[in-house]
Amino acid sequence: CQTQIHTISQYNKYFNGFSDWRHLHDRLWYLSVPKSYFEDAMTAGPFEFITAIS
Repeated sequence: CQTQIHTISQYNKYFNGFSDWRHLHDRLWYLSVPKSYFEDAMTAGPFEFITAIS
């Protein structure tokens, strides 16, 4: 948690914060596989979601 807070503070200092995080979230190409997996799991039913992420 401490490392993440430090990273967020540096991001806020040098990159103008998280004002448009949804737009920037789409630009993280290296997270495309896990994002796609969780988006597919979230569109399924609740049992399928629990099964997929466990």
